[in-house]
Amino acid sequence: MSVSEADVRAVPAGVHDPDLRRSVIELGMVRQVRVKRRSATVELALPMPGWPVQDELVSQVVAALGQLPGVGDVRVERADMDDAEKARLRAVLAEPPLPIPNIVRRSIPASNRRSAIDATTL
Repeated sequence: MSVSEADVRAVPAGVHDPDLRRSVIELGMVRQVRVKRRSATVELALPMPGWPVQDELVSQVVAALGQLPGVGDVRVERADMDDAEKARLRAVLAEPPLPIPNIVRRSIPASNRRSAIDATTL
């Protein structure tokens, strides 16, 4: 089965920077994707040299891409963000994060609430 660049580019959307709490795609960290036969290479642009969680991000990208059918070899190349990429990152971080899916919020109407005193008097 042949894998496309679009397939490979979509996978890191599930990888989140643990400090910035956003996906590497949203943060603009995935600079380039190359696919050749069963090999996928992703270039991660990091905000600064020695980015504290770079090893964790690389291992998450490798693990995620390793699950993709048709990919046998995964490589992640690290690079430093240029000034334009850093400016885009600052703009993204200035915005509120995207909503987290699958969270159900319910409010209980005031008429259905009971205090501990009410419950003991029943």
